Amino acid sequence: MDEKIIWSIGFVLVVIILCLVKPNMGRIFLGIFYLIMAIAINMVNAVTNPQSTVQMGEASLLELYRNLFSEIVSKAPAFFILVIALFELIMGLLILTKHKKVKVGLIGTSIFLILITPFGYIQLPWLGIAAIQFYLLRKDFDKTFIEIVASVFRRSKTH
Repeated sequence: MDEKIIWSIGFVLVVIILCLVKPNMGRIFLGIFYLIMAIAINMVNAVTNPQSTVQMGEASLLELYRNLFSEIVSKAPAFFILVIALFELIMGLLILTKHKKVKVGLIGTSIFLILITPFGYIQLPWLGIAAIQFYLLRKDFDKTFIEIVASVFRRSKTH
C-alpha cells in the first residue's frame, strides 16, 4: 500500500476521533487546518508550482475534471489556485466563529472535500472528514476561537 494513503487514513482517523471526543476542539483544529492549507499549501503552490495542480486535475478519475483542468484551469492555474485558497481561508475563518457561521464553514468545506475526491485515490479517506464535519453540524458552537483563547487568558490571570 502507498505510504501517502496510509498517512492520509491515519490523519483522517485522528481528526474523526478528536471531533467525536472533543467536538469544539475538533472544530477549532479543522478551522486552523483549512487556514494552514490555504496559506502554506495553496498560496505557496500558486506561486511556486501551479502546474502541479493542472497535472493533478488532468489525472483525475473523472473526465469532466480532466477536461476542466486541461481546457480552462491550465490557462491560468495560479489564479484558480488562489481562488481555492481564498475559499479555504473564508471557510476556515467561518469555522472559527460561532453559531450559524460555523455551520456554513463546515458545509462549505464538506462540499469542497467531496468535490476533490475524484482527483485520486489519495483523496478517498478525506470523505471521512466531510462525514465528521456533517456530524459537527449537529452541535452548536457558542464561542469563537478568539473568545475561547481570551477566556483561557482571563482564567490564567485569576489563578
